[in-house]
Amino acid sequence: MNIAVRLFVSSMCFAVVIALAYGLTTADITGVIFLGMMALALIMVAGYIVVAEREAHLASDQQESKPTDLAGEEIGTFTLESYWPIVAAIGSATFLCGIVFLPGISIVAFLIGLAIIAWTARLFVRESV
Repeated sequence: MNIAVRLFVSSMCFAVVIALAYGLTTADITGVIFLGMMALALIMVAGYIVVAEREAHLASDQQESKPTDLAGEEIGTFTLESYWPIVAAIGSATFLCGIVFLPGISIVAFLIGLAIIAWTARLFVRESV
């Protein structure tokens, strides 16, 4: 967990630095928004790892562990036959198209995409329990 958190936090710092450099050197706000969203997603993943895996004692977090110690380690449960990732991708595409394209109706596409993403996130959680 410690290594994963450090990886995501350092990647988030990199994304923030790149977003600031991009914003200062160009007049394009879209790239700054997308890089900022990337940084936000990375810090959300790091926060999830910290909160959800508090009691996890992973062999990869110990300094003296070897790759053979990781054999047979349980990673978690995954739903293999779910169609909700496709619906989430459609919602994300609608959300992003509402930001980038469609200046006249961008708020409608933005809200529809956001609603689809929220709906599928709720169904992801229900399906995984």
